[in-house]
Amino acid sequence: MTNDDLFFLKTLSEAFGPSGDEDVIRNILIEEIRPFVDSIRIDGMGNLIAEKGNSGKIAICAHMDEVGFMISEILDNGTLRFFPVGGISPDSLPSKRVVIGKKHIVGVIGAKPIHLTKNDKKDIKFSDLYIKIAASSKEEAEQVISIGDFAVFDTEFTVSYNKKCIFGKAMDNRIGCFLLKKLICSEKLQDATFVFTVQEETGLRGADAFSQKYDYDFAIALDTTTANDLPNVGIPQAVCFLEKGPVISYIDGATIYNRDLVNDAFSYLRANNVQAQTKMRRAGGNDASVLQKRGKGHRVLSLSVPCRYIHGPLGLTTIYDVEESYKALELLSCKYSNKEENNV
Repeated sequence: MTNDDLFFLKTLSEAFGPSGDEDVIRNILIEEIRPFVDSIRIDGMGNLIAEKGNSGKIAICAHMDEVGFMISEILDNGTLRFFPVGGISPDSLPSKRVVIGKKHIVGVIGAKPIHLTKNDKKDIKFSDLYIKIAASSKEEAEQVISIGDFAVFDTEFTVSYNKKCIFGKAMDNRIGCFLLKKLICSEKLQDATFVFTVQEETGLRGADAFSQKYDYDFAIALDTTTANDLPNVGIPQAVCFLEKGPVISYIDGATIYNRDLVNDAFSYLRANNVQAQTKMRRAGGNDASVLQKRGKGHRVLSLSVPCRYIHGPLGLTTIYDVEESYKALELLSCKYSNKEENNV
């Protein structure tokens, strides 16, 4: 990855874009891809749809949204109550910084102090949590915060000292957006539809809307997936591993993929010296689910970058995995944009 690549991924990672409020991410992407596509449109859901050539029979999708929160109540002392937007574990939230709303007001998620909970034998629930901003009253808080405001984690994107690992929020799925933008700008694929979808984290809603309107024979869903390859986790529960390349699934929590197609993809990548892996556990799910089953039914691949700690304040992946994922994306998208190859 070049310094420009890392800077753009940093821009995407740090940008504000929870499910239902993807405007900032979409605008960043439009400016990047506009010179390299023949048409750009935004549908009623907010999906960014770009086409090249005759748009071909291949659709490549990456979701723009990240998990986040929505403000549900402002208490008399200025404290905020909230609920999750997307799948987030409340156990990971105490003491984490967030930014709220268009004004990017900084807050901290809090819970009952640990020294007061030693006799409480229960898991943390969202009803146990609150957000504190620099307001001492409801009236003061209402000057900068409104009910329904979104919030996201406030995390700085960082590259490790040896330029091996990258850390940041919203790796799920700003990495996928980065890969798709890079493919568009490479001009390797001249006849295709490229889709940056919305609201994947809250039910694959953007991809669902797209797949009901557009015709395609083949689709690739770009995403990240959970790498639980930790010392105290068994191999099956690891799902996948860092530094072993992109993950191409046979099955996940939402989709069963065509076995012959997946085998063909692995064979093609091996022949081109690109490392890839598959999931060892039926876990997760992504836009591939609706891309596969809407309309007449479609052939799909899921291509995911392994990432630790997704849906939390900070994700971790490696530059090697991102680079291998891009090589795989470029090879497979060009291969399967050929209609004869689609019939594997």
